Amino acid sequence: MKRVTLLLAVALCAFSGLAQAQSEEKVAHKKPFLWKVELPGAKTPSYLFGTIHLPDKRVITLPKVVDKAVERCDALYCELALEPSLQMKAMQHMMLPKGTTLKDVVGEKNFARASAMLSEKGIPIMALQQLKPWAFQSQVQMLDYMPQLQAGVKPLDAGLYARAKQAGKTVGGLEQIEDQLSVFNSMSEAYQKKSFGEWLDALDEAKKEKVSPLEKLIEGYLEGDTKKLSDLVKEEMAKSEDEESKKLMKRLIDDRNGTMTKRILELSKESPDKCFFFAVGTAHYPGKTGILAQLEAKGAKITRLELGDADKVE
Repeated sequence: MKRVTLLLAVALCAFSGLAQAQSEEKVAHKKPFLWKVELPGAKTPSYLFGTIHLPDKRVITLPKVVDKAVERCDALYCELALEPSLQMKAMQHMMLPKGTTLKDVVGEKNFARASAMLSEKGIPIMALQQLKPWAFQSQVQMLDYMPQLQAGVKPLDAGLYARAKQAGKTVGGLEQIEDQLSVFNSMSEAYQKKSFGEWLDALDEAKKEKVSPLEKLIEGYLEGDTKKLSDLVKEEMAKSEDEESKKLMKRLIDDRNGTMTKRILELSKESPDKCFFFAVGTAHYPGKTGILAQLEAKGAKITRLELGDADKVE
């Protein structure tokens, strides 16, 4: 699970905010994860965009080619339909049953370690102790971005969603919140406790070595190297040694890839005249079971777009 936690940023969705567009001279993206896709039966091209679910300004400042694709589209779909009501529903899935606390699930030792970690950040663990372990981990991951969040710098996916909605475009989601979060809610209590301890170990190791796993992830994302990303996903999958880890990784990546691919094809078939912009976690695109390969197997023609390819957006 300590490996899975890093993939959360590129495989699961986030809420709220507006994506920013800047001139190419100011963007940090060296090669955006953007593809033009000609779907079977479609009368106009659509676009696939790989995201990372962090409110880092380098991430949300869009290259001109991405910005133009967003402007061109008639409809924009993220992993989920990022409406305020969905955020409330998501919180319900993230909370432990009434009368149960994080300490009850992860054990007293792990709880004490987590409490000490939060204390260093000036946050009492009482504020988060009703969260399920995986939800706790995802929230802690966002704490380092609190200054940005308070300054109005928001995660990418819902920023794109809000921008499209504000422009009067059709918006929606490729998945249901229950399907997405059930991946984690299916974990056994014993596995959650073990995984939580491994996650704390990983944080301690990173602190000791003065490295930031998230910073490495962001740098890799901005680099835009599909092979490196594919290798990362394969590496994380390979590290899932026990059966429950393997099952979790399959449900987190492979199964959801299939669900989203099917929905992309359905939407295009229902509205062949529409230009769609699909924005989902970048980890869902590469590999033999990735969205790109699955769409190509169904007859789609896919072309990777570069920073200077704004004129190729149709």
